[in-house]
Amino acid sequence: LQELFAQDRAGHVAKLLKPSLSKGKIVVSDRYFFSSFAYGSLDCELKWLFEINKSFPAPDLTFILKVRPEICLARIKQRGKEIQLFEEEEKLHKVSETYTKLAEMFPNVYLIDGEADVKQVFETIRQIVDNVISPL
Repeated sequence: LQELFAQDRAGHVAKLLKPSLSKGKIVVSDRYFFSSFAYGSLDCELKWLFEINKSFPAPDLTFILKVRPEICLARIKQRGKEIQLFEEEEKLHKVSETYTKLAEMFPNVYLIDGEADVKQVFETIRQIVDNVISPL
């Protein structure tokens, strides 16, 4: 499954990401290889996941919204959505732990309190973006 995700990512990088970046565009993505690392680590070694994703460009800036698994599941149910393959509380705890580990391992990865008020989450992200972009 992780190899299929990597193949899909390769197509996305080749067809959309690299051409957009080469035109000087800013690319914003709601999922990228950090998701594969976090969710893939449920069944695979992180080292192997890093290996199959090593050819992809690293993001300049990543935000990980930290939300307790029970809150995540409640939000999904509130939206009237079905629980998906990875959306079980025990799995989400491990995924959350891996995201925290990734934030320690990679530069420019920020953990944001996703349980805070929406306006506060926005302001926190905006301040980080302003600090990163303004020196440019």
